[in-house]
Amino acid sequence: MIGSPPSKYEDNIADLLDRSIILFRRVGNDELADKWDRILKNYHMSLREKKQD
Repeated sequence: MIGSPPSKYEDNIADLLDRSIILFRRVGNDELADKWDRILKNYHMSLREKKQD
């Protein structure tokens, strides 16, 4: 699993989170956008840790 590219499923999750952040910012809900941004960053970190195992 080391060095393997992210699965399509993992890409879809990251894309969904990213689009949600953009939408929340567009409608003026910055608090929720910030929370989802932290979730996205944690998700990316967990993927990196998974690749290292």
